[in-house]
Amino acid sequence: EESKFMLLGSIRVVGSESSGAELPLISLKFIHGVLYCSTLSSVHVIFLGNLEEYDTVCELDSYTIATNDVPLYGTNNPDLSSPVPVITALTKPHILAYHSGGLLVSTLCGLRLLPLSHPMIRIGTLLAANLTDRARKWILAIPKSEHDNLANFLSRRGFVDLAINDLNGLSLETYIDLCMRYEHTDELEHLIDTCGSDILNDICDWGRWEAFGGYSGYFAIGMYLLGKDKIGCARTLVIKATESGINELLADAMKLATFISVVDQAGGNALLQKVTHAMDFNANVQLALANIVN
Repeated sequence: EESKFMLLGSIRVVGSESSGAELPLISLKFIHGVLYCSTLSSVHVIFLGNLEEYDTVCELDSYTIATNDVPLYGTNNPDLSSPVPVITALTKPHILAYHSGGLLVSTLCGLRLLPLSHPMIRIGTLLAANLTDRARKWILAIPKSEHDNLANFLSRRGFVDLAINDLNGLSLETYIDLCMRYEHTDELEHLIDTCGSDILNDICDWGRWEAFGGYSGYFAIGMYLLGKDKIGCARTLVIKATESGINELLADAMKLATFISVVDQAGGNALLQKVTHAMDFNANVQLALANIVN
């Protein structure tokens, strides 16, 4: 019979932060969709990626829950997206089970109950157990400063909807990136329709100065919308660019209007005329200012 084994991914489990040496695993156990493993002196949790998408890479996240060694940065939590391990005596820990909200392990020195109370670990375990409503309570309590990191964590777990709908502290770049990568086109269209004029300055220079002539964020978003048959929204981008008076945006708007004319000749030609008029107006204003200065 043909084997059904499938390699989901690989991850490096190391010992102390200082040595970075790989250590042999002595215990490995799946509990409610989360993989726990241990070395001679540490316990780790590994969250799997979205297993429903068979044609994508299973993205893994790994955290050290407990260890004998003190991390280089000490025991103060640097940020909510980087859990600091519990420092405790561990000698050949073996994974047993969940117990009272923690992870019960057996060591040569007796039983140890390791806490799983860090927000990122708690969210990951609840989502893996399909306890989405309980996970949302933790998600909504996360400070806005950590929303970008949390959004990436959620998207790797396959919960992009939670990231887009529940995290109101996302940066503009992260929000648009999630919408485009995971095809949340309606949310992107709503953003442009309601806040288009306010975000033009931000998206204008994204990628523009990258090596080999990178396209601006504005043009990339416009082409994405055209590819999703959102011609009206792409047209809105062009119109808002003509109202901005920004030369770089006008040049991008001209290119975008050219592509729009391929699928909507009449509408595209009207946009081209509008952009050309805006460019002429800008040139006349600049000429007038130059005469005043001289």
